[in-house]
Amino acid sequence: MTPTPLLSVRDLLVRYGQVEALHGVSLNVYPGEIVALIGSNGAGKSTTLRAISGMITAASGSVTFAGQDITNLRSDQIVRQRLAHVPEGRQIFGDQSVFDNLLLGGISLERRAARTQADQEIRRFPVLFERRRQRAGTLSGGEQQMLAISRGLMSRPRMLLMDEPSMGLAPLLVRQVAQTILDLNAQGMTLLLVEQLASMALAVADRAYVIQNGVVRLEGSSAAVSRNPEVVRLYLGGAAGASV
Repeated sequence: MTPTPLLSVRDLLVRYGQVEALHGVSLNVYPGEIVALIGSNGAGKSTTLRAISGMITAASGSVTFAGQDITNLRSDQIVRQRLAHVPEGRQIFGDQSVFDNLLLGGISLERRAARTQADQEIRRFPVLFERRRQRAGTLSGGEQQMLAISRGLMSRPRMLLMDEPSMGLAPLLVRQVAQTILDLNAQGMTLLLVEQLASMALAVADRAYVIQNGVVRLEGSSAAVSRNPEVVRLYLGGAAGASV
């Protein structure tokens, strides 16, 4: 019996003005999976996540999550469906404390529930607990990424969309982010991971899609994708099976 996808994207088309950024993207993510979406800059990776999470409007196509059509719902409505997005560039509130950033991430919860959830999330990364009263803008890049992940988890999602979590981080911190992704998955979280650092994405993912110029060109298990000669040439620097 074929399992039912938790997230199903069908023939997604997105335009920015007269420019067509996605040309009918389709993908599935099944419960409990980590799925990577890799590709070069401008390929359509972030646009795909933004269309899924309601940050931009799709011209056509459909997005189904947990059996519900969420195509072009508002972002706040999608968060309430328990699908959360950790955006590219972290986008934390730099003038707010670490703890208040978490509370803002729990805006879909009742006040008491949000504070309870924030009390739990602040302990996910010990450094955040230590700096809970510190202004978020004074954190290091790696600490801000930890905060962005914890803030995304404030809505108690069933699935997390992660956009370039390794961006701008030193190799040691990239490994820490990769381990965090694996830990979340081990706790039952389903993840769709957009990454330009293909070696990291393929090391943690179960399956992968390769997107080029707004079109999915290749899909398969991460092991199979990492052995594809074209993927090796374009994204792995000539070294298949690179790990973090």
